[in-house]
Amino acid sequence: MSEEVSVQQSLFKESERIETVEAYRQIHKTAFRVAYNFLEAHFPPVNTDEYWKKTCDDAAYVSAQHITNELCQGLLGSILIYLSEFVKVESAV
Repeated sequence: MSEEVSVQQSLFKESERIETVEAYRQIHKTAFRVAYNFLEAHFPPVNTDEYWKKTCDDAAYVSAQHITNELCQGLLGSILIYLSEFVKVESAV
């Protein structure tokens, strides 16, 4: 293999790597934006049936919109846990 071909292959692999990194960067950016918007829309939590029904319905909707984004799924789950823990702490005070 000539040096020129080796350099071209190396540049092609680097180009693929950069495209992959950029794709993941966009996935991460979307996940955190969606999670932040969800938290902002449902904070502070209120310990009522209406609040939790709406929050769970919204979580199901947002989750379905981003079903292939594993980071987004994990963040949404963590936010639901956070909201439920926040209610427990506030109720105890």
